[in-house]
Amino acid sequence: MMKFFRTTLLTSILFGASFAHAALEIRIDFSNNEGTPGGNWNLIQTGVAPNALTDFNTGSSSGASLSLVTMSTDNGFSVNWTGGNLGGWMEDSAGDDLIGTTSSGQVVIDGLGSTVVQIELVSAWFDNQVSGTYQIDGNNANRTQTGDPVDDPWQGNADGTANYLIWDSITPTLGAVTIDLTNTSNIAGISALRITQVPEPAAWGLMLGFASLALVVVRLRRKSS
Repeated sequence: MMKFFRTTLLTSILFGASFAHAALEIRIDFSNNEGTPGGNWNLIQTGVAPNALTDFNTGSSSGASLSLVTMSTDNGFSVNWTGGNLGGWMEDSAGDDLIGTTSSGQVVIDGLGSTVVQIELVSAWFDNQVSGTYQIDGNNANRTQTGDPVDDPWQGNADGTANYLIWDSITPTLGAVTIDLTNTSNIAGISALRITQVPEPAAWGLMLGFASLALVVVRLRRKSS
């Protein structure tokens, strides 16, 4: 009986761990003129599309791809992202440059499936500030990393700390999401982007069930010893 419990516990832990790390995470650095972040970042430049995207956690293909529509600029600047590693994923080198549009443009990510995703967008500041309208599938951002108001148009602060928009829950349309940028002053640009799958409630319940089973097995083992 104890052998069965041990096997069940090990199976639960291994399955739960693999399930917990199954969520897709894509990190994108737009333009690498001034810096290249480490790890499995995707480096995207204008004039090169579509781009197959790599899962940051595994280094394997995510099955998703990215294409650019009328994104005309690919610029390098000097240390524009000064907000630090907010959220535990953003790197300064990814914020040192950007791609953008002087009118309007789109970033289209396809092949995401039907799972809800969270999208975090970082736009670097430069001399005349980044100012523009940023929407995903027609939706304004839900919040900012720093808690600042989500203004439309969005204007980057000179200290670089407020250029961070977050959409908490985006459901891909036929597997795709579209980021629409509209320039309102000088340029609307994007320095970095993170796309993370959001586990469905049923998935969280399954993970909790495995954790509960493991706890029961541990308690039974303690009682029998």
